[in-house]
Amino acid sequence: MAVNLWDWKARSYDLIRRLFPFNLILLKELRNISELLSETNLNKSRILDVATGTGTILKFLPTDCHVFGMDSSRKMLNQAQAKGHQDLVRAKSTALPFKTSSFQLVTAIGVFEYQQTPLSFLNEMHRVTGANGFLLLTYSQLGLLNVLRNLLGQRVYVTKQKTLEPLLHQSGYAVKQLKQSLIQTQLLLYKSQNIRDMNTP
Repeated sequence: MAVNLWDWKARSYDLIRRLFPFNLILLKELRNISELLSETNLNKSRILDVATGTGTILKFLPTDCHVFGMDSSRKMLNQAQAKGHQDLVRAKSTALPFKTSSFQLVTAIGVFEYQQTPLSFLNEMHRVTGANGFLLLTYSQLGLLNVLRNLLGQRVYVTKQKTLEPLLHQSGYAVKQLKQSLIQTQLLLYKSQNIRDMNTP
């Protein structure tokens, strides 16, 4: 049986992110994410956090919404549950166990850079996002720190904006707002049926 790398990382995951300089990098990323979330104006909606890990993003999501957390790692979900988070689901990000158009907002923070088939991932995000819904997506851009992550054995797929743009177009998303931090770009995307129709022969 294959070992889930994130199961192995779960126990020390939050501790490492509290250490310098990771804590400063994370703080800037979370500030950007909070600002992008404020643009969605959601209330009493259903939200899915993909690759929720130990639940870091869940506490930033609107409290009047029904929020689900999903991750492939059982031990990561156990950590999130220990913090009091509920409605946690174990699944793969490219095969979500939810009906089409289930959520008004999908967040995918720190997961895109691990996708070997990024278009399949984006298509699955699009499938579960409701009409006029949003996807909050982050990706790792090319830079020294991300090169070091790969050299240190953490395989990440860095992305250039010009490479990502056609993938977003094919999957039916358009950019509403963009922010950047040291190793990550944060995008607030909206689901555009017009784009999707253009891509359908």
